[in-house]
Amino acid sequence: EKDVTCSYCNQKFTLKCNLRRHLKEKHFHHRPDFCKICGMVFSHMGNLRRHIRGSHLKESYRCQLCDKTFAQKSNLKVHVTNIGIEDGNCRCIDCGKVFSHRGNLRRHIRHAHFNENFQCPICGKICTQKYHLRDHIRRIHRTHLGIDSRACEWCGKLFSDRSNLRTHVRSQHLNIRLTCPICGKSCAQKVHLQKHLKKRHMNEQTGPCLYCGRTFTRISSLRRHIHKVHLGDVAL
Repeated sequence: EKDVTCSYCNQKFTLKCNLRRHLKEKHFHHRPDFCKICGMVFSHMGNLRRHIRGSHLKESYRCQLCDKTFAQKSNLKVHVTNIGIEDGNCRCIDCGKVFSHRGNLRRHIRHAHFNENFQCPICGKICTQKYHLRDHIRRIHRTHLGIDSRACEWCGKLFSDRSNLRTHVRSQHLNIRLTCPICGKSCAQKVHLQKHLKKRHMNEQTGPCLYCGRTFTRISSLRRHIHKVHLGDVAL
């Protein structure tokens, strides 16, 4: 593997993880616009933000033996432990440690790296899952990364206001649907449920509220109660 060089002091390292550690320990306060994940240096903070969003929030992992790529590091680890690695020079993709037998490499990966944590490159917060780290960065460091607050964090679609964004997230990504308390019909949006109640249950006999059990003498009172007390609380 080719050596990597520190752009500040020209010190060479055989592993990128050692360069990252060196940059964090020796040069963190010298220049803020370098990537704390891979050590890459940028002339402008905007370029760094685009690099983090494009290279690390949607990172792919490539097998050094067959060039097959994986969306998650855990999948690459499983792949490496199962393909036919030749004995004699089996290098760990995480720490660079070399093993003489592939069985030893597989045991090392399972015990040393399968339960790894993921650290936020901006504030240092530790997350146990990579998707938790992505969610943390998008929620807590939105301003740092220049992410529009009206953009969907799952698909990037932009909305004119936060209300439309919440509706989009509930229906398209969280699969949260609203249920009619009278007949059980499922609706994707609150306005659809309100129209359904008015159209289908306007003249029906009243009954207890299926959300809280409260009873009403008129169906209109039940509908107003549902809209005010229960549908008004619907949120992400």
